[in-house]
Amino acid sequence: MRFVDEPTEVEARIDTDGVPVPRTFTWRGRRLAVTDLGRRWEKEGDDGLVRHFLVMVTGGDRFELVQHFGSGRWRVVRAWERPALV
Repeated sequence: MRFVDEPTEVEARIDTDGVPVPRTFTWRGRRLAVTDLGRRWEKEGDDGLVRHFLVMVTGGDRFELVQHFGSGRWRVVRAWERPALV
């Protein structure tokens, strides 16, 4: 696992509670499809309320995405990437 703090573009659907649920996002120039949604939580940050989502993508890599509630901006804050096979 490594900590990162990179902006990302997210395509999300809105669930029945009005919360965006990530479906795809951009990671270092690649568009990744979310295959599984794990834990999600909200907490107060320096810039107000933030939503955290743990997601798994095709291939098994996992990421923590954060949405800043006020601005709607998304960031990748942690990545668990499997080593590439050569």
